[in-house]
Amino acid sequence: MHFHPERATRFIVMLLLFGTPTALLAQMNGEAARDWSVVFRDTLQNSVLRFWIDHALDKEYGGLLGRLNREGSPIPPGDKSVVLLSRAMWSFSEAYRRYPDPVYQKMASACLKFLRDKMWDQQRGGYYFMVSQEGRIIDSTKQLNPMSYVIEQS
Repeated sequence: MHFHPERATRFIVMLLLFGTPTALLAQMNGEAARDWSVVFRDTLQNSVLRFWIDHALDKEYGGLLGRLNREGSPIPPGDKSVVLLSRAMWSFSEAYRRYPDPVYQKMASACLKFLRDKMWDQQRGGYYFMVSQEGRIIDSTKQLNPMSYVIEQS
């Protein structure tokens, strides 16, 4: 018999989250009929993505607002990072691919347009790490990981 640390870790996490093994089994049996893929999809579409659709689109300068509070109000100064915009673009692109709602395409397109128009270094290539809400360069550092999200979707 082999020891599998990842299985042990998962068991411990489940134990901590749900209590004793008996309580864990009762919890699982009580929810066995629930279709978790539907729950996750509904949460994604009706809570997570809907929040960003309702609050994050920057109608004045393009792209998405840099930071929002839990109520969806912008947190100044509104700087925008290639991390936020590229990951949001990827998320909305994937959402559109799986659930072809035009609003997902609109959000992904808004991110891509801002990235290309305001964050792309015209002279040297690559995407600036951080710009102001309007698109003025704040941090011209270029990092491969955030840029890879843009490259994958472009």
